[in-house]
Amino acid sequence: MKFGRADRDFLKWRWKPYDCELPVFDPVEFLEMMRGKSLAFVGDSVARNHMQSLLCLLSRVRNENGNRSFLPSHFECGRWDKGGDCVRTKPLKSNESVMADYNLEMYKTQLQEYKFGEREGRRKGIKIGLMDMTQAMQLRPDVHPSKYGHWPSQNVTMAKDCVHWCLPSPIDAWNDFLMELFKREKGYR
Repeated sequence: MKFGRADRDFLKWRWKPYDCELPVFDPVEFLEMMRGKSLAFVGDSVARNHMQSLLCLLSRVRNENGNRSFLPSHFECGRWDKGGDCVRTKPLKSNESVMADYNLEMYKTQLQEYKFGEREGRRKGIKIGLMDMTQAMQLRPDVHPSKYGHWPSQNVTMAKDCVHWCLPSPIDAWNDFLMELFKREKGYR
């Protein structure tokens, strides 16, 4: 919004799974679950987008002195990849979006590589998990920064971002899922 995006409807939507209730991310409970543990985000700029969302959600917690000393005071905005112009202002319905062609092949390749890594990890006694948010995020092109990833005065009309998500956004739901997965895992209770 600070880059000139006028619509704000995307702030009102919350992703809800079919047939279940997903609790909202609780930063205090998450920090308590993670006490003494490490969490790594491995991947590209979308993984960084997820990490930034988590840091924003955790920044609501203050320590006993009223500070947020465990978090940096600013976040790098990163480089926005060029892409098409996502001009949608509402989420897609589940029957309006189908993965095909290059995107489907890339997705299948990533799943194959994950399965290979999971097998190798299991062989070495390392547990690796996958939180696949592809289908849910495919329905939310309304929240891509699009042309609003830069200050309007920068005159970068050709640089459009359809890869990352604005914050706050549905990427925050990834942390709802992450917390629920940790709650269900042995050793995170």
